[in-house]
Amino acid sequence: MVLGNSGQAMLVGLMIFVITFIAATMMMPVFFDIVDIARDDLHCELDNLTTGTAATCVFIDITPAFFLAVVIAAGASFITSRVTGG
Repeated sequence: MVLGNSGQAMLVGLMIFVITFIAATMMMPVFFDIVDIARDDLHCELDNLTTGTAATCVFIDITPAFFLAVVIAAGASFITSRVTGG
């Protein structure tokens, strides 16, 4: 089976994406530890939080998911740019 330039570029992009995704998922426990420390420092479990503290707690909670989404988007854009020649 012989791949053209576009097929080769997609395969290389896919391999780089998989490696990047694996590295990102291996770093997730570190992010969860950081989130736990930040939530403890801000006392996010309390009921009487100010609006700013509550918003900060929500942002801290979604940080690992946001990081993973950025890695997936960056990988997809890398694959697409390699295939389209951009």
